[in-house]
Amino acid sequence: MGIAQAGIAFKPTNPISDHRSLVSKLCREDATPIEHPNVGQFDIRKHADVMVQFFGDACFICNNDIAWEILENPASDITYTHQSLGFPEFFMVFCHYDSGGSYGYAFVEDGQRTRSRLQTTGVPQLPPLIEFGTPKDIEMHWLSADFYLEEDDCPVEQRQKIFYQGERAIEVPEYYLTSRILDETLVSKFGVCPWDTNVEPISHFFRLVGAKKPWWQLW
Repeated sequence: MGIAQAGIAFKPTNPISDHRSLVSKLCREDATPIEHPNVGQFDIRKHADVMVQFFGDACFICNNDIAWEILENPASDITYTHQSLGFPEFFMVFCHYDSGGSYGYAFVEDGQRTRSRLQTTGVPQLPPLIEFGTPKDIEMHWLSADFYLEEDDCPVEQRQKIFYQGERAIEVPEYYLTSRILDETLVSKFGVCPWDTNVEPISHFFRLVGAKKPWWQLW
């Protein structure tokens, strides 16, 4: 089963006592808590569906709309997002969409985007790769890895690169490279990759119920 997850990962500077307020502020809409939904009744790719998960001191707020614009547009303003989260020193914006072949991440340090990378397949009006900033050391483990061209009958220039570590003990196709970096970075920065762990999170589910509000009505 493919993974469809996107949102923001951070470590709150102070304990979060009102999750609904956090979601409402971040999404700029009124949010209402809902019971743990059944499969098919909730999808973070839908505008109104928001999930908040805690793995220890790491918080993941999952919803496509709070992540995608930041990832697809390196010039997008993240000031409001930083404020809504309580001014964390560091947070990550991410998406991991297996079905659509879209993977991405953005690093935000002291309220400033320092690095982002979005890799897509067949998304209208978007190039296959959008990057901002200088790659971090944690990325270079894979971005500078050795690779070979897969064996195929197609012309050499169309063959897929296969990146690998060591004696090809771990191999990652080029189209999956951003996904691999994202997974490893989440573990490094937050101790967990939510879609690749046996740890059971504390989860809260919300549905947005109002039109988007101007920021000054939410403070």
